[in-house]
Amino acid sequence: MLDKKELLTKAREPAKRAIPLHTFYKGKVLLLPKCSIRNLSVFSVWYTPGVAEPCKAISANPSLVYEYTNKANCIPIEASQRDYANKWKVYPRVAVATAL
Repeated sequence: MLDKKELLTKAREPAKRAIPLHTFYKGKVLLLPKCSIRNLSVFSVWYTPGVAEPCKAISANPSLVYEYTNKANCIPIEASQRDYANKWKVYPRVAVATAL
């Protein structure tokens, strides 16, 4: 059985590895598109101006958020939701849908 000092030493090990790994990988999350974006025409469907259409539909019918987004698979971060909604003056549901 480990004593308190040994347990604390063991608990600090991941922290020692965190900085070099974060430096090497430049963070820990990688976001990749689910679809192929070959040119500006395709890009505009998924981003501006195309992104406005699903946002407007969700604003009109909030239950569409689960159909048009990955919200059901995500963990919302409340601070981001609030900041995003205030910054863009949109409804919070839409803000979460587009932020996630």
